[in-house]
Amino acid sequence: MSLKYPKVSKKSDGRYYVDLTVKNKRHRLFSGIKIGSSLCPNSYPVHLRKSKAKELAKDIYDYLIRNDCSFRPKRSGIELFDEIVAKKLSEPLSKKYRTELKRLSTLIRPDALKYGSISASTIDNILLRYTNNTSFNTQRRQLNTLLIFLQENSFPIEKSRLKARKQEEILHKPIKEINALFDALRSYNKNLYLCCLLAYGCLLRPHREIRLLTWRDFSEDLSYIHLSGRRVKNKRNRIVP
Repeated sequence: MSLKYPKVSKKSDGRYYVDLTVKNKRHRLFSGIKIGSSLCPNSYPVHLRKSKAKELAKDIYDYLIRNDCSFRPKRSGIELFDEIVAKKLSEPLSKKYRTELKRLSTLIRPDALKYGSISASTIDNILLRYTNNTSFNTQRRQLNTLLIFLQENSFPIEKSRLKARKQEEILHKPIKEINALFDALRSYNKNLYLCCLLAYGCLLRPHREIRLLTWRDFSEDLSYIHLSGRRVKNKRNRIVP
């Protein structure tokens, strides 16, 4: 961004000030407070005020050049990185997802600290740890969420060329001796047996739907199970026989 050198002007009362325009906004500065300087030309004797105002003009110009034409101090790469990551983590995310994004941010943070950017090799090294295609794609999707957010907030990211992997579908063959299997489960562990019955007979998911069931989720005659959307993967209320 082009920046014209500040002009030193004098008011009718004899006070000097620095006149300049930054990003289409005019500024009249009588001191160096905005750039963290204690220089105040009008505190000097009258014959020194003009020279001190010129000194202030140079200080202001040099400061703006160093900070991309902004009166806000230019942040280091790591400061900008930490600020953007904190902004992302402050969004209404699930506890598990927030923890995962935080973990990924610690893996790419050394690049931000050392180089002020994130290299493609660092991104690739994180993803290539996963040989399982499903795990690879999951980590790639979550890492991309963080990287895209960083990029949208002006943090330099080198694009990785790794593509999502094709996941092979697994054919699950039907179990022929289902009764024998349930008998074996019942003799092994009664809780596991009940969980499998609900998964097989009611098509409920084990981890969040079956594991967190309470008596309030059952109808009075035990003929239906009612689950609210917050406990279902697709966020829709679910009623199963």
